[in-house]
Amino acid sequence: MTNPLDLNPQMVAEFGQGGVVCTSNTSAVTGRFYFIKVVTDTVFQSISENGRTGSRVLSRNAGDTLYGDFTGYQLVSGDVEAYPK
Repeated sequence: MTNPLDLNPQMVAEFGQGGVVCTSNTSAVTGRFYFIKVVTDTVFQSISENGRTGSRVLSRNAGDTLYGDFTGYQLVSGDVEAYPK
């Protein structure tokens, strides 16, 4: 029998089977991420997506989830969980 998680890589990320990158400091983080869950109210210094250049300051509330093809981020404050591809 086929495992449903083998068929849908986004489900793998949602269930944390691909791991999770927890960040609560101001160090830059790079990688490929399906989505970023905001654990506490957070201010991003920068957030980058595949195919988009530049950076943007972004404030998000605890409980928000950002979906995309993220390639990196850096926090000013807060805590996030990033789910790798």
